[in-house]
Amino acid sequence: MSADFIPPYIQSAPAPATLKIADADAEGGFVIINASDFDAETMTVYGAEPKAAKKPAKAAE
Repeated sequence: MSADFIPPYIQSAPAPATLKIADADAEGGFVIINASDFDAETMTVYGAEPKAAKKPAKAAE
């Protein structure tokens, strides 16, 4: 390197938003993923209330 070399200023990017996802196989009961990777159909946010099962419709009397 020469003595007049000035490295460019590098600004770090902010950390991506993350979520804790419930995982019974993980040691703490959750794993951390990027929020952009969250799939509501297959994942449950750690500590959230479980989704209520749909009640069957009443039969017409």
